Amino acid sequence: MPDIVFFKQSIKVFELLAAIAGFINWQKWKRSYWKWFPVYLFLLFLIECTGHVLASLKLYKANSNLYNYFGLPLEFLFYCWFYYHCFHKKIKPLSIYCAIVFIFSWAIEVFVIDDRSRYFSSLSYCTGNLIILTMVLTYILNLSFSNEILQYRSNPVFWISIGLIVFYMGTFPYYGLFNLLAYKYIQIHKMYTWVMIFLNYSMYLIFAAVFIWSKPK
Repeated sequence: MPDIVFFKQSIKVFELLAAIAGFINWQKWKRSYWKWFPVYLFLLFLIECTGHVLASLKLYKANSNLYNYFGLPLEFLFYCWFYYHCFHKKIKPLSIYCAIVFIFSWAIEVFVIDDRSRYFSSLSYCTGNLIILTMVLTYILNLSFSNEILQYRSNPVFWISIGLIVFYMGTFPYYGLFNLLAYKYIQIHKMYTWVMIFLNYSMYLIFAAVFIWSKPK
């Protein structure tokens, strides 16, 4: 059986590859909001690396704080900001409402629930997952009713949205039931972890392809 830890840690490599693809093609993105996407990916890579170091030093509280107070908000609020710029004017407020909903759920989990026995912050993550899927599906639905759908192959936001659907829809049950699976259904948790790993790989490969072959509109 392959070492699942190795493949899980390799997610960082795919994050870094996607960020590098963005930086290499920086020239064609630097005059648009897209220039911050590789910066975001590189920050995710740094957070994952820092978390790995803290865990190896058994600084579990610091590792938890890194993800809860910085990693999770960065992940979901970035996509709210990103789709705010992608949306047409009439639906831009949706991304603002999504950001407010996420912040509210995050604050409840961090400052009200604060259950230290949990492995994972499922409430705020699942809320973030749902708002990303809401924004992605809204974008694709609006695209399908516009003339822009004819150029979907060259539309970078469309392919980023596909990458997000692949990962966030595929891993929603995994993260939503993470604490239950990790405590009581270890074998199912382990099997689904493999799915999560390869969905991560797929998403970051799609991101890298977008930076290399697409152009901002």
